[in-house]
Amino acid sequence: MNQTTPKIILSAITDLFFYTKVRDALRQPEYQLTKARTQQDIVDNALSASPVVIILNMNDLTLDAFQALEKLQADPRLKDIPTLAFANHEEVDTWNRAKALGVTKVVSRNEFSARTKDLVEEVIAAKPLQSPPITPPTEKSVKRSRLHGQHAQLGATFEEATGWEIPADYGDIAAEHRAVRQAVGIADLSHRGKLRVTGEDRVKWLQSVISNDILPLQPGQGRYSSFLTHKGKMLTYFRLYMQTESVMLEDVGEIGDTTFQALRKFLLYGTKAKIENCAESWGLLLISGPKATHVVQSAFGIDVADVKPIDFVTAQIGGHHALIIRTEETGEVDIEVLLPAESLLTAWTSAMQAGAKFGIRAIGSQAREALRIEAGLPMAGPDLNEEIVPPEANLEGKAFSLNKGCYPGQEVVARMDTYGNVRRKLVGLILHDSIVPAHGAKLYHGDREVGWISSAVRSPQLNKTIAFGFPLRDFSKPETDLTVEVDGSRHPATVHTLPFYTAP
Repeated sequence: MNQTTPKIILSAITDLFFYTKVRDALRQPEYQLTKARTQQDIVDNALSASPVVIILNMNDLTLDAFQALEKLQADPRLKDIPTLAFANHEEVDTWNRAKALGVTKVVSRNEFSARTKDLVEEVIAAKPLQSPPITPPTEKSVKRSRLHGQHAQLGATFEEATGWEIPADYGDIAAEHRAVRQAVGIADLSHRGKLRVTGEDRVKWLQSVISNDILPLQPGQGRYSSFLTHKGKMLTYFRLYMQTESVMLEDVGEIGDTTFQALRKFLLYGTKAKIENCAESWGLLLISGPKATHVVQSAFGIDVADVKPIDFVTAQIGGHHALIIRTEETGEVDIEVLLPAESLLTAWTSAMQAGAKFGIRAIGSQAREALRIEAGLPMAGPDLNEEIVPPEANLEGKAFSLNKGCYPGQEVVARMDTYGNVRRKLVGLILHDSIVPAHGAKLYHGDREVGWISSAVRSPQLNKTIAFGFPLRDFSKPETDLTVEVDGSRHPATVHTLPFYTAP
């Protein structure tokens, strides 16, 4: 049987409802969906993936569709790529501007929702690519885990995250979520940022630049930390694992090389320490659920039942030294396996075989997002970024120290603690409507703008839309009623104590 190359569709949509519509409508062998998460992603992914269609939401609160169209039109390599756009039906000016910027077809939001696949096929047929396929520069090539073939065999739908192609789901997000809550699931997190710090000064140097105190740590122990700007804002958020001859860092979130680039600038000449970027050379698996420890014991011969959160034990897997870490990702028992990429397939196969009797399922990013928000766990990128100071994110006693001495941003953090002048607070929100707001959607109390949404998802556990938000401190108490603005309309929401879910 002849196999044809899938047609790549670039979805520049941050609204989860419409992105899900696109994903479900194009869940066909002849299509492959890639996603733009940021403004720059639209151009970068158009160059690297050579899509047959780019889909844009002209009313997107996060990605500026007009700016994206201007950039596409200005680049001779991209201007002939067909575009499908949708907008509020009453916004005549928006429709006219979209057409003036070369959109192949623009439709109402309702028509797009009802006829997604048909519209994509109409646009492909109406305006085929005029220019030859683009050969992307090497540095823009999309990276893939060593397990990409295994994900494809399991029916994964892929999306792009910080230059990596990762599984978004395996065809049934609800079943993936249920597996983790009731039995066990496994996820490939190899795309996450991973660093290895070695050298005589490794601990001394890290202690001087990161926000938490790591001097008390013994081999086998871990700790959360962040790296701050001099104004106390969060550049990155990670877990740190102390080994005998090195220190490993793992990003909590999908933020690419941010941690590596930020820390290397502070590695001054003469410091006896070296940073190795292990993003591609090391793999990372997450095994989560009530049966996770049983799977790890059976697969790797390691008992992790009594390992404390963020601590780890070591094992030999596929002939390589591996860290078996108790982490926090879903609110269940979470075990990560961090090891050289050469042994990743061995670890995956062993875990899948050991978990078969428990009904283990592979878990994509969509299910993981619901699991981690339900568990009240903010991550670097959407929630923890340069808009936030650690005390605003409830990270006291977890990711920063007030006693360790000087580090970048320490004075700001200490001043907040001394005077109690945290301006806003991370809270949970339950929305009373089914709509899922995009990152950055504004929060209101009456007519006053009081904050923003950082992450939101439809919770399978609660069967409601839940979110993280950063309202001003005076509007952060549980049961406070707020509204969220989406597409010009206000939707009621209520502040909820975190986490939304706690494992029994």
